[in-house]
Amino acid sequence: LDLACQYLARKTINYAIVGGVSLNLSPVFTRLLQDSSMLAPDGKCKTFGQRATGYVPGEGVGVVALERLSDSRSRGSKVYSVIASSHVNQDGKSNGLTAPNGVAQEQVIARALQRANVDPGRVQYVETHGTGTP
Repeated sequence: LDLACQYLARKTINYAIVGGVSLNLSPVFTRLLQDSSMLAPDGKCKTFGQRATGYVPGEGVGVVALERLSDSRSRGSKVYSVIASSHVNQDGKSNGLTAPNGVAQEQVIARALQRANVDPGRVQYVETHGTGTP
């Protein structure tokens, strides 16, 4: 998605199809999670709850079609959403298996906000990481 947005902005491409899939194909990883008491024994996620006993992995797929906003508007297309900015980082730092590095997360969000020229006070959605693991 980040690369597609960059190429659209540079007018290297006119359209992009971006997708992602999450599949649990190996029982080895599931066993590792279970042995580490990370999976909810009752099959229910209680993220941020005091009775949290683990999380429940899911599978799914998502696909989006992207084009520049100006092109969509000039063609009269229905616009469902606007991506003001995106940014990716991976510096290898971690806060452990179940949590991202806080400083790295702050840096990537700051860069995305700067690229979009958006004041952090205007953000109305925040993604959180709360697995509910013991």
